[in-house]
Amino acid sequence: FLWMISASFKDQNEFFKNKLGLIPQNPTFDNVTRIWEKAHFDTYFINTVIVTFFAVFLVLIMTMLAGYAMGRYNFVGKKVVMMVFMSSIAIPLVSTIIPTYEVIKSMKLVGTKLGLILAQAGGAHVIFLLLFSSFFEQIPGELEEAAKVDGAGSWQSFFYVALPGLGSTAFLVLVLSVI
Repeated sequence: FLWMISASFKDQNEFFKNKLGLIPQNPTFDNVTRIWEKAHFDTYFINTVIVTFFAVFLVLIMTMLAGYAMGRYNFVGKKVVMMVFMSSIAIPLVSTIIPTYEVIKSMKLVGTKLGLILAQAGGAHVIFLLLFSSFFEQIPGELEEAAKVDGAGSWQSFFYVALPGLGSTAFLVLVLSVI
């Protein structure tokens, strides 16, 4: 990575003369300006930022809400659902590429930003769901009961009781999703 950054600040002669050197002798910004102007790198960069932002946003929302349901509520089949999620970790992500493409193709979203966002956000994010689930499971039930006594509904209980302490877990999921 460092070599790649270093090479971008070398002119062509210096690059071939001193291939493995990390520090350019005569740093130049010609390569950087050329890639922004002639290769339309600004468009690619903006597209990457847009897709990353919305994909990470969707992953955060989906895994947070699913983690809340799995961590706070007891329902029939909860253990089976958790076992399915846990066992899905063993499925290699590579084996889901073709089915994901087929779903995006059936939705007629191939070649669109929305298709790319959905493909990125719909991947294997079970670890994030388990992180959120274990976080929400640790919140004392008395806090939600107190909120309900005060007249809070399920969504208000989620936003005012569970969400405020979620910062570090949400930040971890955010960083890992961007990577």
